[in-house]
Amino acid sequence: MTLMIVLGICRMLAQEVMVTVVPVQQVLPPQALMYIDNPGKYFNITLTNTTSEIQNVYLTMNIDGVFPERMSVISTPSTIQPQRPITIAPNRTLHLSMADLKQQFGHLTSRNVQVSNRLLSGYGGGSYGLLPEGRYQINFAAYKWHNPKYASPVMQSNPLNSYATFSVSYLAKAPQIIAPITLQSKYAEVDPLNAQFTWSESLVLSNYTNVRYTYSFKVVEVLPNQPIDYAMENNPAVYHIRNLMSPMCVIPSNYVTNRMSPSKIYAAQVTATPRTNGLLDFVLVENKGKSNIKVFSIVPVHHRMVVPKDTLRDEGLMEFTDGINEDENEYDITSIEEYGQKIMDCVSVAEEMETRTIEYDSIAKKRLREMHAFIATIGNMTHMAAKKAGITDSTKNAYHDIQRLMAEAEKASDIAAIQYKTAYLTLKKLDHQHHNSKTSSEDTDSRQIYDKCAEAVGRAKASARNAQVYYSSIQKTEYLATKQMKHLVK
Repeated sequence: MTLMIVLGICRMLAQEVMVTVVPVQQVLPPQALMYIDNPGKYFNITLTNTTSEIQNVYLTMNIDGVFPERMSVISTPSTIQPQRPITIAPNRTLHLSMADLKQQFGHLTSRNVQVSNRLLSGYGGGSYGLLPEGRYQINFAAYKWHNPKYASPVMQSNPLNSYATFSVSYLAKAPQIIAPITLQSKYAEVDPLNAQFTWSESLVLSNYTNVRYTYSFKVVEVLPNQPIDYAMENNPAVYHIRNLMSPMCVIPSNYVTNRMSPSKIYAAQVTATPRTNGLLDFVLVENKGKSNIKVFSIVPVHHRMVVPKDTLRDEGLMEFTDGINEDENEYDITSIEEYGQKIMDCVSVAEEMETRTIEYDSIAKKRLREMHAFIATIGNMTHMAAKKAGITDSTKNAYHDIQRLMAEAEKASDIAAIQYKTAYLTLKKLDHQHHNSKTSSEDTDSRQIYDKCAEAVGRAKASARNAQVYYSSIQKTEYLATKQMKHLVK
């Protein structure tokens, strides 16, 4: 009896046809039913006839969850064979084409395929028919094709050697509006001369495909006693721009001045849309791609003119520039106009540093996605094989790029803070010159220059603060990259 069981197991594990399965990429889209419809789009399959006889076979497919939950997902029956077999010559290997694989499963109906209830749930949430994120195993088994078909299917391949593993990762966080910042007031305050909004970029951290996004930015007026969500959904747009390629938007100052009012309340929201090339880089952004809603008001221009200049001081930014004080802030300047030009030069540099940190942050996130791609590609490869393929060096180069970008962003952030403090201290000297004006006409001119410079210093403060925000973002990216490097070392 024991001998019969052993012989039965050996017969079952006999491998007259060897099946080799390789996913086209390590991270596959979650539409598992498409794997049956067009398997060759997602998997490369080769069949090797290990015998000296012609083999006529057909295939079955089974998909099982491995992590974080073990479960059966999809199973095709071995009792239903297609009209035509796959024919493999003796001792030859056959690479199956997309047409070959379609023919193998095209005869099956939905009633023939066993599908997990988990796959068919989530209709209301937009996840109907989508695999949950995780790690999966797919098995293609070869059975002997015969006409008429056998009463009991005869397996020709070893199921222990005819599988492949792959990951499913596609859920992205919705963007979050991070500036303007809501401080102590109920609403954020937006400078009509620098109405800049920035938001976090959507990112699927475990997905190595380089998915980029376009953004639409929409502003509506919130009427008195109106719920914010309702206003955002139903009120006409005060400002609406589509197809933004970077995570920021500046509303033109003339638009703010002419079409928006300091006496009204507004709400802004960003919607992210993935720019994908097809199902292989499928991404599903939470909340249908919609960000948080930022409620804001416009700062009245005349209020900006009379606000005391010391409110421009930012103690947090000043900590970065303790080496600069009023006594050292001396220039060979003799006129109010020259003071104004000095301030404008500082503001220009601060804004340039802000732009650089935004670019550094974007590139660092791209390099992190590439690191995920490289490490996912390594999979079960040996260290030597990965090194020979150049994957190890590519991963290290991406990591070093992130570290370099973080260092550059730190410099840019410090420069922005220094330029802001220099502009602030120069503004104080300009104010002293303004009070020393002799004539009423000179007083009017100096007042106009001072007000213009005060607005500019406010912009420098915003730029320096944003530079710090993006530098902090790159620090988080570098932290995630360092964790990835630990996988490479292992």
